[in-house]
Amino acid sequence: MKNLFTTFIILFFTSMTFAESALLNKYNLNEEALNEIELRVSSMSVDELIERKEYLEAAIVDLEETKNTTQNPFALKEVTNLFELFSTEDIYIAFFLAIAAASVSELGDLGGNTSTPGDSNLPVITILGDNPATVELGDSYTDAGATASDDSGSATLTTSGNVDVNTVGTYQITYIATDPANNIATASRIVNVLDSTPPVFTSTSSFTVEENQTAIGVVTATDISEIVTFTVSGSELQITPAGILSFIQAPDYETKATYTATITAVDANSNESTQDITVSVTNDPSDDGTGTGTGTGTGTGTGTGTGTGT
Repeated sequence: MKNLFTTFIILFFTSMTFAESALLNKYNLNEEALNEIELRVSSMSVDELIERKEYLEAAIVDLEETKNTTQNPFALKEVTNLFELFSTEDIYIAFFLAIAAASVSELGDLGGNTSTPGDSNLPVITILGDNPATVELGDSYTDAGATASDDSGSATLTTSGNVDVNTVGTYQITYIATDPANNIATASRIVNVLDSTPPVFTSTSSFTVEENQTAIGVVTATDISEIVTFTVSGSELQITPAGILSFIQAPDYETKATYTATITAVDANSNESTQDITVSVTNDPSDDGTGTGTGTGTGTGTGTGTGTGT
């Protein structure tokens, strides 16, 4: 039994060390803030943890909506700070619930058993749908859910976690099953929000400009990420990341009247598409000018004549 308790302690502190490292990287929180959250959460009962987690999940959804709609920078900063704090606490609670479930399973009556005598079997959770699941950025997502069964014949199942389909990332849905004897089991649905759709060009592939000027036009493309940058092939044309296309040197109609190149559009998630373009150069009559010439010539001739006089 002592060895089981030691194993539990090692499991707990290893899990929390890993969690703190991950949270420090993911959210803009310091160790002092993490320690405060850990201390507060560790003092809660299982019922309080579940109730607090339900509150946090609802609050996180509201904060996410506010982040996407507010234009006030001060309000946005405050909402972002709350979002990071609530999300961090939510993750901590999930760890503590998982550890509580493990302690019930492994330690029996060693100071942490919340089950009644005769029932120490955890509920069984079956996750429905794909795990991990994937959803395209911007698409709708519906959680397939899970089911819970137990030897007692019934188990209460709660769900926490949310998926932001407008932000690429990995999200976790946690299911918590509790039986009448307060045995707790947890399981998680990893959901990956991916962006695999390249930008779509909305500008023309043919441009016409008059000779002796560098400006050509603007290249445009749409993408779900709303961020698209452009590049162009060859050494005759240039383009800014925002899509302003121009000649490197002003063209001369009499020298070359047609230019071709390939435009590449890349979105914020490295998806890219290409478009072949043609730039036709027209003549500027005022540039044709006038010409003058000089010439020389020589000629020879002979003649004879007779005459009489008195």
